[in-house]
Amino acid sequence: YSSYLKQFAIGLTSLTFITCISSVVFISLLSMDPTYGLYFGHNIKINNKPSASQPRAAISDNYIYVVWTDNNSSQGNGEINFRRSSDNGASFQAAENLSNNLGNSTNAIVAAHQNNVYVVWTDDTMGNTDVYFRKSSDYGNNFNKTINLSRTNGSSLSPQLAVSDNHVYVVWTDDTRGNNDINLKASHDYGNSFNRTKPVSRTNGSSLSPQLAVSDN
Repeated sequence: YSSYLKQFAIGLTSLTFITCISSVVFISLLSMDPTYGLYFGHNIKINNKPSASQPRAAISDNYIYVVWTDNNSSQGNGEINFRRSSDNGASFQAAENLSNNLGNSTNAIVAAHQNNVYVVWTDDTMGNTDVYFRKSSDYGNNFNKTINLSRTNGSSLSPQLAVSDNHVYVVWTDDTRGNNDINLKASHDYGNSFNRTKPVSRTNGSSLSPQLAVSDN
């Protein structure tokens, strides 16, 4: 039993836990050391405003990326905030507003691979709810312009995001046909451009809450 724990400890270097308590986003770093056992690092407060929800995190090398919805904007709508750490969570750079528009932005998902960071979320700026996307190719220092991935007459909700090398995949629920379908969009150039939307479910019933996983092709 002790031998198994030691092997597990060596294989597992670090995990990141993120939670939202009373509209405050906290991140905790969990390390497994074969000599000293299991312990938690101290909590780090991520947001500086009193209203936050739906935190998500992604890790690549010694970088930690965190996104969340903040409802304390000057317009009174939800915005997608982003912070990053380049030193394994010891410190975080200032928060950046990735959505920054008059609509209500929620449900952000973040993924990272090497120097690339990808974020998707839902936004109702156009009157209906669409799935928006932004990417950074320099470890989150700068982000490209926002792209509307869904752009339909219906409501697009519950986006999910997965990355493998240069391939980026996004799925979501869309009710353009009157019922809820699952749509997918793929990029094969690190999120610089996306193929046309492909239907995944297309049934007479209602398809909800998609999940996504990627391995090679």
